[in-house]
Amino acid sequence: MKKIIFIAILFLLMSISLFLYFQVVASTKLEGIDSFPASYQPYLRELAKKHPNWKFTALYTNLDWNYVINEENVFGKNLVPKNYSDRWKNTTPGQYNVEVDAGWVDSSRQAVEYCMDPRNFLNEVRLFQFEGLSYDAHTNNLDGIEKILYGTEFYNTKVSYFDSNGNTISMNEKYADLILRGGKTSLVSPYHLASRIKQEVGPFLSHSSISGTVEGFKGLYNFYNIGATSSSEPMGAIKNGLQYAKDGKGASQATKDKYQIPWNTKERAITGGAIFIGSSYINVGQDTIYLQKFDVNDEGRKWLVLASIYDQCLSTI
Repeated sequence: MKKIIFIAILFLLMSISLFLYFQVVASTKLEGIDSFPASYQPYLRELAKKHPNWKFTALYTNLDWNYVINEENVFGKNLVPKNYSDRWKNTTPGQYNVEVDAGWVDSSRQAVEYCMDPRNFLNEVRLFQFEGLSYDAHTNNLDGIEKILYGTEFYNTKVSYFDSNGNTISMNEKYADLILRGGKTSLVSPYHLASRIKQEVGPFLSHSSISGTVEGFKGLYNFYNIGATSSSEPMGAIKNGLQYAKDGKGASQATKDKYQIPWNTKERAITGGAIFIGSSYINVGQDTIYLQKFDVNDEGRKWLVLASIYDQCLSTI
């Protein structure tokens, strides 16, 4: 029977988690690379040679491969661009090139199988969808955060911000300090938080989501663009995110307290947003980007998730 296996790769600066699929005898659960079948070992040994501090361990989920693919291969659940090759599109009559979302159509079973099989991504470029995103006191540190922030205005920079009256508040701590503390509080990897901040607001402190100067939302900050849903209004998405930073968009007081809303300081925004990210995915078993798309590590798994698999694994094919 084909099973899904969970592999955690731990190394000096960050944690990587890989989900690999193959035939395995349940009683043969060895340690390290030896716990993988022969077809995996050359790739893993090559990675270990380049990164000797990485440690490979395995956790079996006891899911049947065909069952998983059948659950994911449902019309409208996994999308690819309409102009993509037919090889990766559902060509079933009546479903072929039907736009589920503007410009996006249903993927083929082959595409789902390709994306769900981590053996296709055992290289230094595609590996990071399996990065472990939980906080790890042994590997997470300020030096690692600063390396991620290098090349941005957050790098080695002390924090300052505007309050609601336009007064400048200066802290004697750097962005890396706040990110590390946010990771400890939320139990989310500060490396993931730093990377996510770079992804969401870019390299500049002047980004409107974190400038504290947007009219109507002065002194408010949203480092992860939480709640920043699209809108036809000018700066609509940013304003929606800052509205969330202001009042949680109508959230209960308990929810606002949990996420430290309002995000009227940069520390509250970094930590509160990290708590949101952790409680929504990472702290409930979906602690990799892969698991946030393919929830195979949860008995109450959520198969019915509409999402594109293009960016995750097909964009470089």
